[in-house]
Amino acid sequence: ERLNTDIRKVHAFFLGEHGPNQFVPWSCVRVGDRPILDMLDLSSCVLAERMALDKKTSISAIKGAAIFGIAAVTARIVNAILNDGNMLMPVSVFLDGQYGLNDICIAVPSYIGREGITDIVEYPLADDEKQKLIYAANEIRRASAKIQHLVPGGKII
Repeated sequence: ERLNTDIRKVHAFFLGEHGPNQFVPWSCVRVGDRPILDMLDLSSCVLAERMALDKKTSISAIKGAAIFGIAAVTARIVNAILNDGNMLMPVSVFLDGQYGLNDICIAVPSYIGREGITDIVEYPLADDEKQKLIYAANEIRRASAKIQHLVPGGKII
């Protein structure tokens, strides 16, 4: 909207958990083949404007339509598996060192095909984005610890 650009040219994704701690890694957003930061200097935006952009793109801002988004993503995942599509999507995967995180399931860009997750893509994140991802992972760990006792003999990641 701010760039007066067709939405189909914007390539962006959320990282983290499905909730208040998910975020758009602006350093990875592209419009066509150009980084959005080259077109819209978010780093120089006043803090209030950047927070407004983050809020506008958050899941809580679109929560009323979230059920349709979940259905659409589920259909894309099933299609990628059935047709061995090798599709790149942000999905919750078990991390073993990627993004500096271990023993946690969290949403990061991953390739999905007939064999399931075939590769986890590790984008270079800005320092503040790395901190947001670590915070989201820690929130998942805290929530998991609260319900750990409900899993007989098991472990929640």
